[in-house]
Parts: sequence; C-alpha cells; structure tokens
Amino acid sequence: MRAPAAATSSNGPANRQPHISGTPSLAVKAGESYVFQPDASDPDGDVLTYSWTIVSGPGALEAVDTARAAFGLVDPGTSVVQLTVSGVAAGLQNTG
Repeated sequence: MRAPAAATSSNGPANRQPHISGTPSLAVKAGESYVFQPDASDPDGDVLTYSWTIVSGPGALEAVDTARAAFGLVDPGTSVVQLTVSGVAAGLQNTG
C-alpha cells in the first residue's frame, strides 16, 4: 500500500511586492480611447497578474486583466482608474 502524496510549502524568503513604473497621461478627449501600459516587474521572478478597475467616474475598460489598459470615455468627466499588480508564487509542492 502506498501512502498518499502530501502537499507542503516551504518557509523560504518572504515574497516581495512587484514594482510598477510609468507616467500615464492625465487627460483624454471624450470619444477617444486612452491606452496606458506601465512597466512592471517582480523581484522574485513571480508571474504577474493585472487588475484594472474604475474607482469612480464615467468610462468603460476594454481590458481588465492585462498589463495594457484600454479605456473608453464617451461622456466628459473625471474618472479614477486603479491598477493592481500581484506576483503569483508557486507556493505548494507535491511530494511523495
């Protein structure tokens, strides 16, 4: 009889936050698309995931899970758009 495999995690160095840089434009004309792609990297080499959200104001995001955001603004107004970048580490290892 074989023992079942066990999932274990290592207690290695702490996972560090990704770095984000870039200077987005602060204005776009109504009816035009706004595109911004920041530079992002992870000091641990983790795979990066992206999440764009409209915090307030008018507009519609055309891509919400990529490094490049495309934002459509139909009506004039002020919108606040937020980017969250996370580093996803492979935390579990199958042994057995």
